[in-house]
Amino acid sequence: MESTCTDEMKSTKRRGRIVQYIVQIGFYIILATFDYLLSLNKIDFFHPFRRGFFCQDKDLSYPFRETTIEGGYVALISILPTVIIIGVTEFVRIRHKFTLKPYVRVCYGIIGALLLGLSCCTLFYEVTKSCVGSLRPYFFAVCRPTLDVTNCTDTHRYMYITDNDCTTSNRDQLIDARKSFPSGHASISWYGMTFLVIYIHLRVSSHWRKLRPYCALLQTVALCVATFIGVSRIQDNAHRSVDIFAGAVIGIVFASITVSLTSAISVEKKAGKVAKKDNRESLNVTCRPTCNNPGVQVDRLS
Repeated sequence: MESTCTDEMKSTKRRGRIVQYIVQIGFYIILATFDYLLSLNKIDFFHPFRRGFFCQDKDLSYPFRETTIEGGYVALISILPTVIIIGVTEFVRIRHKFTLKPYVRVCYGIIGALLLGLSCCTLFYEVTKSCVGSLRPYFFAVCRPTLDVTNCTDTHRYMYITDNDCTTSNRDQLIDARKSFPSGHASISWYGMTFLVIYIHLRVSSHWRKLRPYCALLQTVALCVATFIGVSRIQDNAHRSVDIFAGAVIGIVFASITVSLTSAISVEKKAGKVAKKDNRESLNVTCRPTCNNPGVQVDRLS
């Protein structure tokens, strides 16, 4: 009877866990799809704020250049190495007593949190872009306004123009030209690389001390990659320095929050602290007199 009841409880718990995973994956797919459509300007009711400009504004007169690193490649460069390192590290950590279920569970918890945090970061900076409506440095080259911005009269020179129409036929490019602040490339790259740096510090450096020099080198390379991606957007005339800085801050903040809320990583960190505390307590001694010996007896606390 007890065995039947235990089996039923295990079966119910297993079904509940499966339903939980399905709900989590479904929620992530919906959120990622919404982010993808939002980044491609395919959601009609969510257009960026229509910000005006000053005639002959030098800050908006840069030539249009093709993107050096496309957004999809940025996500691939920032996330794929992190996923591979997570998979290899977690396998090596339990290689002596490897079982598939715990390995998959740990990887699912860390990689799932990584991807969910990426989607939340993307949603945040896309909403911010649309609310701010900052014009990109190449806005005039893309918009081609009906007003001749290269030969402004004294009447329009210092006038803030908001009702001018663009003559370009590329709607998506025009919408994207109104989404300069903050930089999405910088947000994604700094999110992925910051997550990788923190993960290496908590799960690799603290476990294998001999690998610390190599870990520091890998962390430096990761930060250099994120910096290069951000700088490339300035070279493409797509962003200003403040856009890159704001995007980097968003990525770093979201990566830090994601790591702190990831149980597979935070539990390890807490366990390390408890172990150190127990270690210190085991060195404490108490001195007490004994009946047979007027001296002292030393007891080691365990």
